[in-house]
Amino acid sequence: MCGIAGVRRFDRAVDHVGAAAAASAVMATRGPDDANEWHDDRMALAFRRLAIVGVHDGRQPLVDQTGRYVLAGNGEIYNHLELRAGLESRGHRLQTHSDLEVALHLYIEQGPASFDLLRGMYAFAIWDNATGELVCCRDPFGIKPLYYQSDAGAFRFASELPALAESMPSMPALRPEAVLRFLTFQYVPEPDTAVAGCRSFPPATTCVSTPTAARHSTGGGRPGLNRPTVRSTTTSTRFGPPSSTRCMSTAPPKWNRAHSCRVASTPASRQHWPTAPAPPPPSRSASPTASTSSPTPSGLPRRWVPSTTHCASPTRWPLTASTR
Repeated sequence: MCGIAGVRRFDRAVDHVGAAAAASAVMATRGPDDANEWHDDRMALAFRRLAIVGVHDGRQPLVDQTGRYVLAGNGEIYNHLELRAGLESRGHRLQTHSDLEVALHLYIEQGPASFDLLRGMYAFAIWDNATGELVCCRDPFGIKPLYYQSDAGAFRFASELPALAESMPSMPALRPEAVLRFLTFQYVPEPDTAVAGCRSFPPATTCVSTPTAARHSTGGGRPGLNRPTVRSTTTSTRFGPPSSTRCMSTAPPKWNRAHSCRVASTPASRQHWPTAPAPPPPSRSASPTASTSSPTPSGLPRRWVPSTTHCASPTRWPLTASTR
């Protein structure tokens, strides 16, 4: 578990370096192994590290050989060895063993389309010194958290809400409606948060903030930042002047339906269950309550009556034995 934070300032009166450092200090528990910061006159990135991959040389923020691109990320790329081999065969020279350096070089080569090649859990930000673009990306399942806040002075993001609130010029207030949702559902549904002005990046979302005119892009499957409608295909969010943002969403992976559970609503007489021989007629001398295989409305013995709740896995079909 690592932590990232960043502040892109629009107003030169904003202390973006101090704000990023304050957010990093709040996230000290997320990264006990290392802490580092990077900044220029427009952008400040902070990183807290729990070293897992590239322990000795994977310090972040990562800067490419040209000094143009800078990445700060939290997570793990499971297929980084395969992707690294492909990059090296195409002439890339990676400086560390970090899995997120692979993501950085893929972005340099292919842009935001490279995120479709990543398999893992991640949330990272890439800053482009030449164009002034800030790219934020979150994994398809939303395993790694990433929150943001924007106003006229700056755009801020962090891995934790307390860290994001610490980077803001004043302490934000709680949203009463979010507290009500938490008391109702035991969590606050994304992209809303309990803090006023702060929101969460939805899963499978890529957000590009640029200093030029507003640009729109289309995406499917997952909603954009301010459009929680599942079937939305065009999303755009403005992160304060003079920046603009285009958000792209990728469709989440399909669920493995072979192991999904459901509640059966089909009557027992219409379900395809193993049939049993018809029970012999009860003897007149026998007591009706002593029979253990009396017929049911479906024509099966009681021991074959299926449960109405079952798992759709093809290997197990639990049955209910009402009598023994």
